[in-house]
Amino acid sequence: MRGHLNAYTSREQTNYYAKVMDNDVPKALDILADILQNSKFDENRITQERDVILREMEEVEGQTDEVIFDHLHATAFQYTPLGRTILVPAQNIKTITKYNLQKYILAHYTAPRMVVLSIGLLFWVIHTGYMKHEDIVEKVKKLFTKLSTDPITASELVAKEPANFTGSEVRIIDDDIPLAQFAVAFNGASWTDPDSIALMVMQSMLGSWNKNAGGGKHMGSELAQRVGINEIAENMIAFNTNYKDTGLFGVYAIAKVRLCPIIMILLVSGPSFPLHIRTQKVLQFLHVMDDRAIPVDACTATIMVDMLSDDGLDNSSKEMLRASFGITSFSK
Repeated sequence: MRGHLNAYTSREQTNYYAKVMDNDVPKALDILADILQNSKFDENRITQERDVILREMEEVEGQTDEVIFDHLHATAFQYTPLGRTILVPAQNIKTITKYNLQKYILAHYTAPRMVVLSIGLLFWVIHTGYMKHEDIVEKVKKLFTKLSTDPITASELVAKEPANFTGSEVRIIDDDIPLAQFAVAFNGASWTDPDSIALMVMQSMLGSWNKNAGGGKHMGSELAQRVGINEIAENMIAFNTNYKDTGLFGVYAIAKVRLCPIIMILLVSGPSFPLHIRTQKVLQFLHVMDDRAIPVDACTATIMVDMLSDDGLDNSSKEMLRASFGITSFSK
């Protein structure tokens, strides 16, 4: 038998999957059923996997974007299951036992909360002809007979502990890191929300930009163009993450610390707003920055005003911005 067998965990689900040739599908189903229902949990294997997971955790903690999105979820969905990281605290990994694993599987690997999905060729040649979708269903019914039939569904669990969005902020300062990396997110849409399609389109419209990418300053997204032309960031990408009952929509960026306010202003004062409203939003944002003791230097101010000037910023608005920045000239 040839194929690929693996598993992965996301914030909402655990997936076991096999990629095989069409004539090996029955064997693959048999293997998956055996893994889910008859695992022995040998103590030596648990110890071995424990070390593997701890090494993976160290690798993930070294990936700044992964850490940032963990913090983003933790603050956006604070005090809810969706706010928890996929990788549990290291102490839990070090102390987990065979009993803990068996108890978890008994409680959560239940028939009402499980889906078996087949993608690709939905039939294979056997002695009696072609096995179709209905035959796969029958095969699954025969193999997956030891699962708990606890009637509690995933939807009921979500309703019991909904992932309520909380507007909030987490800021971690490390002076040894030359670039600021951050994510700004808004409450998004669930998979079944009609607005999820619109947000997917918006994500595509906002696009992405990378300083080292071939597209450079000629990207289709206006946000990407502005970031590229004004050299505001090293990297920028819009994201749209959908969950069962909620979602996150926003932008992740890497930039020099002094240029971060510009990216923020681009996000809160997009070109769809009339110019006077966008200028007002810039001023409002500057007041927030001042309250939080975030410095804005003359060079940063210049770029801000230049971007607005490109859209027809009048002299009185320039004077207003100049006064807000506390500088006498916008010369680069």
